[in-house]
Amino acid sequence: MNKNFEDFRNKLNSHPEIMTEISEKRLKGNDIQSVVSAIPQIMFDMIEQYHIWLNSSDTKD
Repeated sequence: MNKNFEDFRNKLNSHPEIMTEISEKRLKGNDIQSVVSAIPQIMFDMIEQYHIWLNSSDTKD
């Protein structure tokens, strides 16, 4: 199977717990400064998940 970003996006959509876990880990405060400062960390975590997914076996989801 040829993996692409659309496949990864579909995986995130079908497994919302991945984004919930990332959000809970990074979003600690309720103020705008905390949320804005967490955005780069959330993006990094998503990129990390993408690379893990790319390097995983094709039989796993």
